[in-house]
Amino acid sequence: MNFEMSSMKHDNMLMENRVRERYDAMSRAYASTGKLFGGHRKDTTFALEIRSDDCILDLGCGPGVNFANILQYLGKTGSLVGLDFSSKMIERAELLIQNNKWKNVTTVVSDAAKLPFADGKFDHIIATYSISVIPDYIHAIDEIERVLKPGGSVAILDGTLGKGLVRFINPLIKLMNKTPMSDITRPIKDEIAKRFIIDKVVEYDLGFTFLAVAHKKGKNMVKKVHETE
Repeated sequence: MNFEMSSMKHDNMLMENRVRERYDAMSRAYASTGKLFGGHRKDTTFALEIRSDDCILDLGCGPGVNFANILQYLGKTGSLVGLDFSSKMIERAELLIQNNKWKNVTTVVSDAAKLPFADGKFDHIIATYSISVIPDYIHAIDEIERVLKPGGSVAILDGTLGKGLVRFINPLIKLMNKTPMSDITRPIKDEIAKRFIIDKVVEYDLGFTFLAVAHKKGKNMVKKVHETE
């Protein structure tokens, strides 16, 4: 039993190192490629219904692709924290912050599965194309629940396998994702539903991309699920 746990821990560490190395190498180009799905990212930010004084966490922020979208809703009393596992990504994010002279944005290099924040710190958490990449994504979702305020919202934008008529493309999608980059076979929506009150699920790109918006339990809210294509 101890051997199995040690082996799993070793495998996770190897995966973490591969992910970090890959995203360190991608840091320069990611700011440009991340804009390819800018519309989806804007939808994700808008879905959070951000108020001017909110405290927001951008989980797996990369070079800060979401920052400008988020900051258009935040006032001077609000704050944004960008967290990423890749120090090179954070270096690019810091450069973006400096160039734009944003005063209410900070960054952290950390593991999403072990967030360095107090319980209930954030009003909203956004994660775009990051949950499918984080090696220990189950604990990362647990941590999202922990650091989110009761009634706070989380918006997750990510990839998934197709359904219905487009399922024939799934083998190709799986092959493309056999890298330390991402694993879109993960049941992310199911894990979100176990911990949060789902407000809506929106599908894009023939169902290969989804946006899930949910709230942390703790307030009198009605569970609603809307599926659109």
